[in-house]
Amino acid sequence: MKIDDAQALIAGAVPRRAGVWADLGAGDGTFTQALARLLEPGSRIYAVDRDRAALAALENGYCRGG
Repeated sequence: MKIDDAQALIAGAVPRRAGVWADLGAGDGTFTQALARLLEPGSRIYAVDRDRAALAALENGYCRGG
């Protein structure tokens, strides 16, 4: 699934304000990144997954800069 598709899927359930969220079973981070696009600046998202390599890739490729 592409990030744009994931964003469209969750848009109706995500309030447009800053908040703290958890993505349990984050995997490659598709929904984590979609959520980040929807939330206001100042939000915090905790991505949780058993695959440490996937989390490291997500952190290095997106979260640090976003």
